[in-house]
Amino acid sequence: MQSFLIVGKDREKIKEKSSEILEKRKVGKWDTSLFEFEKSIGIEDFRKIKENIFLKPIKSPEKAIILDVFNGITLEAQQSMLKILEEPPQNTIIILLAESKNPFLPTVISRCQIIEIPSESLSDGNVEKILDELFSSGVGEKFYLAQKLSEDREKAIAWIESALFEIRKKMLNQKKNSDLKKNSKLLREFIETHRLLKNTNVNSRLTLENLFLNI
Repeated sequence: MQSFLIVGKDREKIKEKSSEILEKRKVGKWDTSLFEFEKSIGIEDFRKIKENIFLKPIKSPEKAIILDVFNGITLEAQQSMLKILEEPPQNTIIILLAESKNPFLPTVISRCQIIEIPSESLSDGNVEKILDELFSSGVGEKFYLAQKLSEDREKAIAWIESALFEIRKKMLNQKKNSDLKKNSKLLREFIETHRLLKNTNVNSRLTLENLFLNI
């Protein structure tokens, strides 16, 4: 795979992941170009980037074009980029850095290897933050959380119990029927997961994955 899309909320961790890819592919700093923009990337911006894409590497076997898309990218720029992603130069790696996959066309996503970086709160055990972020987290982040929690069944049960407390607390402070209905459904799903983990021999990781994917 010549193209990568690395997504996550922590910009620095995403950049670290791109550096790991370059180190693995033995791409040096002389053959690495990072493009960052203060606004959404437009068609004219991408035309300038394209000039670098077809240059040959100087010292490394491959060169890398890293495109920071945290501030967005227009549909026109994506359509122009799509042509490159369909037939990238053999000696060029393209790495896109973004907060999520949402801004991208499905055709762009399908031509990239997707790497999702979990946010800190999805690994630090903070129940309140995790519940807030689970609704907008990608599949990779949800699988990561399920994997971390399932490493210790008793800790997973304790985390679910803390989550149940937080959900009930939120429900007491909510006035909108739509919010109450959403959290009532969420509460039932967490209660059922708690029952399964505590009273049966179900696979912890699969049970948690199923819970988080339904959120």
